[in-house]
Amino acid sequence: MVTNVSALYPKRPANPTDTLRSVVRLITAAASADYLCIYDAQLDRLLDDPDPTAPNVRSAAQRSVSRLLANRQTAPLIAAGNDLPDTGYDSALIFPIWLDDVRIGVVALFHHAHDRYTKADLDRLAEPVGLAAAVLENVHLRDSLAQNSVIARLIMLTAQTIIDTPSPQQVIDLLR
Repeated sequence: MVTNVSALYPKRPANPTDTLRSVVRLITAAASADYLCIYDAQLDRLLDDPDPTAPNVRSAAQRSVSRLLANRQTAPLIAAGNDLPDTGYDSALIFPIWLDDVRIGVVALFHHAHDRYTKADLDRLAEPVGLAAAVLENVHLRDSLAQNSVIARLIMLTAQTIIDTPSPQQVIDLLR
């Protein structure tokens, strides 16, 4: 008897946002959060939960994350109280995500309870945050590949134009 294996497993989400939504569910199942946000390399919001959160809270959370990571922090950190001004939250877990020496994203969890997060939460979230890192790395690499593909096409077009140009002066004029 042949079993249709694909029927046993749910279909993989088609785009990175859907995959990140699945990862957010895993993260919030592992540790409670009143607000969770995944940011890109420039700390622009990619996805947050719950959505929508008040714009002023989103902005304050983003500023707090930016300030906490200003010194190129590479390790996850626990923030509390004065580290989170104007957010309305008293605890946060911040996970910067790096690819080589480039920050490609951040996963941040916020909670209203003071001192809510501990080292045990960092450890418990390592695997689901690792999945978010894999999605962000995939997006980063796809974007880099697309950008490099455009550059390669432009180089090829320039080279073909140079080959097709009979006069050295026309080549110089083209490259200016």
